Amino acid sequence: KELEDEEQLPNTEGTAAERCVAGLTLAKETMEQGHVAASLNMTEAALRRAYKEGSKEDEELLKVLAEGHLIAGTVRQRMGAWDAALVHLKTAIENFPDAVAANPAFYYGAGASYAVLGNLKDALHMFSMCSVIVNESEELYAGYPWLRLVLPINIGQTLLRMGRATEALDNLRSAFEEAKTVDEEMMALARPAILYYVALSRAALEQHDEACETWGEWEGTHSTVEEQLLETNWRERWRQHYVRSLVLAAGGKPRGSPEWRATMDRGAEQARLLTEEFGGLGRAWWMRADCLSSLGDAE
Repeated sequence: KELEDEEQLPNTEGTAAERCVAGLTLAKETMEQGHVAASLNMTEAALRRAYKEGSKEDEELLKVLAEGHLIAGTVRQRMGAWDAALVHLKTAIENFPDAVAANPAFYYGAGASYAVLGNLKDALHMFSMCSVIVNESEELYAGYPWLRLVLPINIGQTLLRMGRATEALDNLRSAFEEAKTVDEEMMALARPAILYYVALSRAALEQHDEACETWGEWEGTHSTVEEQLLETNWRERWRQHYVRSLVLAAGGKPRGSPEWRATMDRGAEQARLLTEEFGGLGRAWWMRADCLSSLGDAE
């Protein structure tokens, strides 16, 4: 099968690097036509042929090999093969340091793979290395504004999953600061994610009133990125978290007091909206019933 894949590559003359570039170019064109698996086969075939034909002393070939591993890793991620993607990205990181230092996508991709696979310690290391590369180079700092914004979010999310909520909150605050340096469109895309993890961090630190305040802020942001949020079901999870935080916040107030009742009323209202928007969820109805029973409502 590998030999068959190599036979599909362009049989152009030239150096190993030039032949590899020709193979990768065809793989990209195949990807653009929507043939993901065929594109991956060509990319990996081009890499195998280059390793067989080339020399480790050829600096141009090393750059091309690094790019090929990045392409293969990215395609593997798109296919959901996160462990296979990691093999390509780690190969590049370990063997082509010059190429990796010039492109933060290697460390970022490896961090994303580790995070999905649940290896949070290595995910945090890769995201942190990516941040170092971007911030130490004026060229990369200027060239990757989106990455400057999402890296503190990724790091904050990873720290939160590791149970390090205070550090997570610090990184998420720095994401807000970084957001001031990018354009409004990027900020509109990133703001819901920042608020989401800020609220989760505050809830983890039992800052329930502050978490409720942040969940409320989130409500005004989702319309700007409606399609993305619907795809990831953020709205459903957000409203569940919001109800839970309101109930916990009420628990910190004297039961029956105006403050307690106002908070529980908000919880019941958010639970009602949750059941109306995602009515099939048994948990949503349970949360709504819990709020109403606390308020003495027989409904």
